[in-house]
Amino acid sequence: MDGKSAASIITKERKHLDNIIKDLKPEHGEFRPVEEILTASQQIKHIALTTRWFYSKALGTGFDFSSFDEYLEGMQKPIELMEAVRMLNETYDESVPAFEKMTEAQLGAVVKDDPMLGTFLISDLIYYNNEHTAHHRGALSVYLRLLGITPTMVYAK
Repeated sequence: MDGKSAASIITKERKHLDNIIKDLKPEHGEFRPVEEILTASQQIKHIALTTRWFYSKALGTGFDFSSFDEYLEGMQKPIELMEAVRMLNETYDESVPAFEKMTEAQLGAVVKDDPMLGTFLISDLIYYNNEHTAHHRGALSVYLRLLGITPTMVYAK
């Protein structure tokens, strides 16, 4: 995989996510099906922060889990929908051009004995994040249906 292919995969991931998020209105941001789970806005914030973690690891700019407890506490704080979407857009706007510049050798580099992921290729982080995002995209689709909204088809143009 080269940088252009990596950027293309990430761009598609973002488009699929955008197709779900665009159906949420600001007043839906605090919706959650039950009290114990994240609100719609917190789900989007979680996607933004996790995407940043995965992609910063791939880009060699960090992947610090030493503050994971702090992260979990921060996830419980309320956030407005548009702020969460801004965070998500910022993450993708920074990541796509950076991946586009990566070489096959950089994307094929092996990371050994990572405390969370074990041994993997840098390019695997794109797949891992794509799967993680799909999981939350599905959750947000359920939120929309519970709000009486039929979500846009994920793969729509």
